Formats: sequence, structure tokens, C-alpha cells
Amino acid sequence: MVVLINGSREFNNYSLLEEKCYEILSPFIERGDKIIIREGDARGADRLAAKFAKENNFELQIYKADWSTKAGGLLRNIDMVEGNKEGHTPADILI
Repeated sequence: MVVLINGSREFNNYSLLEEKCYEILSPFIERGDKIIIREGDARGADRLAAKFAKENNFELQIYKADWSTKAGGLLRNIDMVEGNKEGHTPADILI
């Protein structure tokens, strides 16, 4: 189960992110599904997603933007959804 977590760079409420992630992911966790967290390595929601992954021993996939192009952020977001890295699959859920 690949879970893409991203949002505003201004978002800093870890307890809310954690609460919502558990609310959405609990059925999959209880079933024993492998959870992979994918995030975009930006401040705010993305970095909180990494913290959530590490605290729960979930695999973490980080997709960094290539800021040498104007569309770096947009292209990174498309890559995160589609799983455009070797061996990665498309995201199943977006939080």
C-alpha cells in the first residue's frame, strides 16, 4: 500500500496529521498490509509525513523536486502519484 502524504509547506500540526493518517490507515495496518509512505521532501506536511513514517517503521520514499526547471514541483508531484522511480508503483492513497 503506497500512501502519498503531502500538503502545504505551512502545515505544521503533526498531531492532526498523525490522527488523520491513523484514521485512514488503521484498517490496512490491522490487516497487516505493508505500508509505504511517499513524500516530496518539502518543509511542512511532507517532512511531517517522513516523521510519521519513521515513527511507525514504515518504508519511506522521498521524491525531491528538480528545481533547475520552472515545473520542478509539478513534475515531482506527477512522479509521486505515478511512482516514476525504478521499482516504484503508483500511489494507492493520497492523504
